[in-house]
Amino acid sequence: MSFTGKVLPITLAAAVVVAACSESSSPTQLHPLPASALASKGASGGGGGGGGGGGGPNPQLVVTTPPTVDATGTWVGTTDGPDVTHTYTFFLTQTAAGAVSGSVSMKTPFQTAAALVIGTVNADTLMLYEGAGTVSPGAQLVPYYRGIVSSTGSQITGGFLASGGTPIVLLKQ
Repeated sequence: MSFTGKVLPITLAAAVVVAACSESSSPTQLHPLPASALASKGASGGGGGGGGGGGGPNPQLVVTTPPTVDATGTWVGTTDGPDVTHTYTFFLTQTAAGAVSGSVSMKTPFQTAAALVIGTVNADTLMLYEGAGTVSPGAQLVPYYRGIVSSTGSQITGGFLASGGTPIVLLKQ
């Protein structure tokens, strides 16, 4: 099954997960705020800034608890699919304020796919979102991954939200 074929049903499930979660269950909240550098990531892609993006309002991620860990780095983990192992590589950059940007790639022996991600670190909790909202103002962000960054900064234990919380441990490279 293609990465897109996996992500589309996941997107629908993510909407259910988001609706079921209250503010008390997750310190990460989406708020409409004026456009910022995080919202206006342009065509340069990756974890860097870049220009463009149109400058209009976009759902923003807010850090409600100062970060106690740093998720910056390259993180790798694997999951076993029904027919093949998937290797995920996250390239993340975190600001001192807890805003996160970067990309994720997924590889199997048969395919490779990638997506841009943005998110937050609240205390030790990393929350990532992917979707058109990472590059297009006003577009909807899709909850993608939630994990706890170890106090040593060597691993993130969490899961992919849209696929029912498929667990994955990411190790810092």
